[in-house]
Amino acid sequence: MCPPPASGNANAHASRHQVVVIGGGIAGLTAVKVCQDHGIDAHAFERTEHVGGVWNHTYKNVRLQQHKDDFRLSGTEWHPGVKDFPDAKAVEAYIGKFVREHNLRGKVSVGVEVVAATRVEKTTDSRESRETNAHQPYSNDAEKTSTTKEKEKEWKIELSDGRVVRAEHLVVATGALGKPKIAADASAMFDDSFVGETLHSSEYYDAERFHGKDVLVVGGGSSAVEIAVDLARAADSTTMSIRGDPDWVFPRHGAFGESLRLCGGGDDAPLWVRNLRARATFRLKHGKLARYGMQPKGAPLNRRIVVSDEFYPLIKHGAIHVNRGGVKSVAGDVVTFQDGSKRRFDAVVLCTGYDVATSASAHPYLKEHLASVARNASEVDANLQFYLGCFLPDVERCSFVGGCFGFAAVPRIAELQAKAAVNVIMGVRPLPDAETQRRHIRRALAFHVQRGNTNVYTANAYYRELLEAAGEMRSAGAVHLGVKAKGLGAVAGVLGLCAKAVHAACHRSRRIKNRLERQNVHVDLGPAAQALGASAAALFAAGSVLSRFGRAKGATPEVVSQMPPETGEKAVAAIAKHNATHHIHTSDSVLSMGSIGAESSASSRASSEGSSRASPGSPAIKMAEDTTSEGQKIAASRFKTPKEEVKDAYEKWADAYEHDSLEKLGFASPKVCVDTFLKFCPPQGKDVLDIGAGTGVLANMICQRGIKARRFDAMDLSPGMLKHLVKKGIYDKVEAHDMSKYPWPFPSNKYDGSMCNGVLIYVDDPNCLDEFVRVMKPGGICVIMFRHDGYPDYEAKDLSLRRLGKWELVHKTPDQRNFNNMEFGENNEEDVIFNQWVFRVLENSADVEL
Repeated sequence: MCPPPASGNANAHASRHQVVVIGGGIAGLTAVKVCQDHGIDAHAFERTEHVGGVWNHTYKNVRLQQHKDDFRLSGTEWHPGVKDFPDAKAVEAYIGKFVREHNLRGKVSVGVEVVAATRVEKTTDSRESRETNAHQPYSNDAEKTSTTKEKEKEWKIELSDGRVVRAEHLVVATGALGKPKIAADASAMFDDSFVGETLHSSEYYDAERFHGKDVLVVGGGSSAVEIAVDLARAADSTTMSIRGDPDWVFPRHGAFGESLRLCGGGDDAPLWVRNLRARATFRLKHGKLARYGMQPKGAPLNRRIVVSDEFYPLIKHGAIHVNRGGVKSVAGDVVTFQDGSKRRFDAVVLCTGYDVATSASAHPYLKEHLASVARNASEVDANLQFYLGCFLPDVERCSFVGGCFGFAAVPRIAELQAKAAVNVIMGVRPLPDAETQRRHIRRALAFHVQRGNTNVYTANAYYRELLEAAGEMRSAGAVHLGVKAKGLGAVAGVLGLCAKAVHAACHRSRRIKNRLERQNVHVDLGPAAQALGASAAALFAAGSVLSRFGRAKGATPEVVSQMPPETGEKAVAAIAKHNATHHIHTSDSVLSMGSIGAESSASSRASSEGSSRASPGSPAIKMAEDTTSEGQKIAASRFKTPKEEVKDAYEKWADAYEHDSLEKLGFASPKVCVDTFLKFCPPQGKDVLDIGAGTGVLANMICQRGIKARRFDAMDLSPGMLKHLVKKGIYDKVEAHDMSKYPWPFPSNKYDGSMCNGVLIYVDDPNCLDEFVRVMKPGGICVIMFRHDGYPDYEAKDLSLRRLGKWELVHKTPDQRNFNNMEFGENNEEDVIFNQWVFRVLENSADVEL
């Protein structure tokens, strides 16, 4: 079975999340993973004791109906050697691998059911609300004051353990199928009249207990076919009762042994072409299905997906008997069928289906909201119709993930639906208004393949619309036009070939030529053939251009870097050991990690006397000639002045610091730090700590944009730098303090956000990260700049904090040069590269004596 989530994660008991996910199966796990990829705080609640959904309690010999390459979980590869159609154990192992690789255990609470989910107004004071929601990257409350009452709404989620959790967005990921369903007539007949064993397909595990028995399987869907095939190996007799039109039962392998891939994926092939291929596959594999008495009506792919290689051969050899028409009555152990035949049975397996996600009754926790969705107030169970299969027009900030029917793979559809939801959450692709959504739903349902269900993704055209919503396609409409153009081109090409053939026949056949001459008929189809050929070429070219344009990647939010999978104590210890033996001391003057040689401390302390002068053994460093001598000295060491000299060096540089670093040297990281902080922790109404604040560049940049925090506090080693900071009149509490002296002079759980840009290169104690956590409120955001040649010293500590649930990585900016107006080395091979790392603090910290 898939392992349960690790206990003790601080985030599991938080009272507020940006996104709450209902369900911990494949869809729920995928939704959490996609949210995590984009720095969104998401937590799932699973009512059973294990993650993984139906794959934790399926029957023994079940195998995937889809090819494993279609059934792929986001960002995780199958184990090597797994067959094309894996069994249940292989799928369970695959799900477990997915959970481990993406660190999803701590993001799912098991054994907790969502009792109710309702939209309620935020009635708390907005100051408290902003403090609680400090981690929301899409908040935009710059115009609100700290005393205004919020009029926005949020989700209030009531849990079975009595807790109440609040969220900005709700994701329903309970899967396509719900509770077992037994028709009233079948229940009355078999429960009241049948003396043998009766069970629903959800209770079936294997055929062992049915050895030597006569078994009736009621139903003709996927479960019925799989169970009948399983029983045929053990039971004395296996009979299927199919009341309606039988389904097409697809083979997993073609007539020549090739593995078949039946699922749509948004490619160009229209449904009628795919249906022709499917019919050809059936004819080659099984011949005419009429000889089995199982000829379905309609096209193969216009139905539900049912797969088995053995079903038709077992019917042919009499191992499975099929009775068409259904059951008429039951008396004791004798079943009478609609055709008048009777037979005795020892057991009955009712394969009568499950509740589906498109019914309102499948979501009792949303009863208050789904009542307004019902098309008829008297309707007992409304059929829910979703925009793109994942949004209800009348329910705001709610997405449905994992509802998938037809010939499509659940993991892939769940990933696309989750990406579409994230695009909405982050404002990349806002939803149209409710009426526009309804119009789209009506257009989608006009296609017969949908059969009234907006979650059927068989048709490539409909699939492409979801791809566009997920940001994996620029324009489904352009691709659709491209497909039509190619189709018209194909028609024109065929007509052109026909015209050319007729033209040739008329001129080469003497018999035809003489007859035409006698009738005084002149036939010249050459120009028409040429015109049709040219039209075909033009249409194909236009279709290809449209397809290429439409299939380009669409707008999506940036994917963030995540921590390595399952970072435990051994991994952290290994990193620490590596850093101890290959240590890059932050107080030494060394080159970057890619350097072949290293500078000596003596050379780094030597002053740089010109724009291109450097100490012996160091790379040639180029900078603006009018940089002050103090700035040149620090820059010549690649801003890695020895620790014992840092305070004095920056005291001397304080007056010219901003002029040199920003104007002359092109110091890039402060702006990136501010941009990142504003994105993930908008400071209005919040308390912010500037760590290693220097002259107050960061807060000044924020204020220049017309944005102010409720409180800016600052800490820096250099009193000379802080004098310039104080003159700006932005900061409240200002402390001259060494970051490696603990505790810092600030109370625990004080700040909503913190910024630290550049100074960690001068701190040689990774334990200072504990102080970052201590001074922050739970949910607070830390934006920390790490240079590539500095992070290795902090890596083990960072990973340890993540493993212990003290903070989590939310985002990491792309690699970027730190000094745009400098060159380090003849070819800039020793350039200073940095990233801004965004962490979210997850736990309360104990108070300390200051």
